[in-house]
Amino acid sequence: MAPGIVGCADSCQFLSHLTTAHRHSPLSAIIFTDQLVSDIDAPLLIEHDGKRSFYPVIELIAHVKYGFELHVWTGSSFGILSPPSTEIEVLRLLGRYLSA
Repeated sequence: MAPGIVGCADSCQFLSHLTTAHRHSPLSAIIFTDQLVSDIDAPLLIEHDGKRSFYPVIELIAHVKYGFELHVWTGSSFGILSPPSTEIEVLRLLGRYLSA
């Protein structure tokens, strides 16, 4: 996360920082979504094309609630989602990343 926190944070630390941060300057975060596999980090069960997967919600919260622009690697390029976007749009983009 930048500015303010340099280094690694888990999902709970990141969200805690968002709820207490003064939003005078934009924040950035690099999130390795495919590594968020614990039940606390990936609690959302999604079924698509007959396949069930657990999705993290950190990007969803950061985008929908806090207005983060998402830049998500989709295998050959970055998918970019600017706020405001729906939860479904965020999940579709994450699905493209997780299936790449």
